[in-house]
Amino acid sequence: TPICSMVRPRGGDFIYNELEFETMLKDAKNLLEAGSDGIVFGFTNPDHTIDINRTKKMVELIHSYNREAVFHKAFDTLDDQKAGIEILIDCGIDRILTSGKAEYPDILEGCKRINELHNVYGDKIQLLPGGGVRVHNIKDVVTTCKTGQVHMTSKMQHPGNYLMLDTKQLEELLNQLREL
Repeated sequence: TPICSMVRPRGGDFIYNELEFETMLKDAKNLLEAGSDGIVFGFTNPDHTIDINRTKKMVELIHSYNREAVFHKAFDTLDDQKAGIEILIDCGIDRILTSGKAEYPDILEGCKRINELHNVYGDKIQLLPGGGVRVHNIKDVVTTCKTGQVHMTSKMQHPGNYLMLDTKQLEELLNQLREL
């Protein structure tokens, strides 16, 4: 199973200072050298546009290892997603993780937007619906988005305040996908 690793030095926005950016490049290089099949990242500007120069540098690094460049849900913070997707295509991004600008957990609202983008750009870039895909809605997300893929989680809160894999939930998610 291919594994893509996310590089993100902190929570919050996707506007990074130079030290954070250099750290992300080093982390990505280390992950790629350790065998990661791709890197998930996102760089934006204060005006809610793509940071083109940093995105291109990261894509160049990732593609130098012949691996996949995935732009994450920073895409959902863009004011103009059509302009953003065209920039990401020009930058060489392979896939975009997006909720279609839907607020968690309303991924189904975003599926309409994802489908619109997929219909226009699906032959140039992959769209990966994510952000609220769960047991109760996975079939609807898959049949509505028609992208052929989903990003989902199967986690539960553990006593001691940390998250862990919920194997029963994962099994149910996979069973629902098999039924499709």
